[in-house]
Amino acid sequence: MSANIRTALDATAVSVKDVYGDGRHVTIHVVADAFDGKSTMNRQRMVYKVREEGVGWGERVGISLHGREG
Repeated sequence: MSANIRTALDATAVSVKDVYGDGRHVTIHVVADAFDGKSTMNRQRMVYKVREEGVGWGERVGISLHGREG
């Protein structure tokens, strides 16, 4: 998952933590220049778009997302 996010957003750092060890609740930290000037909502949309493009996540995943400009 982190490699796909890193590639899709050309991120300088990506961390994915499985919060409960069940593969269904993850916390994602992303640092990417692609976030420059984007609102929090648009940053989330960018990561969710990667998910929609089929990066191998399960159908139902709870996500806590933290994005930061590079």
